[in-house]
Amino acid sequence: MGRFVAIVGSARPISRITMTWDSLRFAIPPQWEDSTGDLVVEGRIQAGKLAGRITMPNGKSYDWTAVRAPALRRDKTPTWGGTINLLDANSLAGWRPVERDRENQWTVSSGVLRSPKGGVNIMTERTFTDFKLHIEFR
Repeated sequence: MGRFVAIVGSARPISRITMTWDSLRFAIPPQWEDSTGDLVVEGRIQAGKLAGRITMPNGKSYDWTAVRAPALRRDKTPTWGGTINLLDANSLAGWRPVERDRENQWTVSSGVLRSPKGGVNIMTERTFTDFKLHIEFR
């Protein structure tokens, strides 16, 4: 029926969404969490925005607000610039943990990016809009 992606992780399937005139609710069973409860998302349309609460499997709750994403239509076709190397051959310069308060487990050596342990995802310190990504993996 649908999929849900939190701040980190993969797209998790949603098997059932309950909707009324102005609200929605769905629950997702635990995946990697240390708890046995469901992740529950509840929201309601208020003043043109979707606002609600997410309850984590451990019982902690967080309020959230969502706004419609901007249209990605462009007035003209993008003009592509030169290549930008995102990864230094031997350092994580230009990268940071998505969750800044968590320890980074990623390493780089001889141009190979590795995550030897489970841990936080990383992201570039720079922000990009239109881009083409070339990636090699083994």
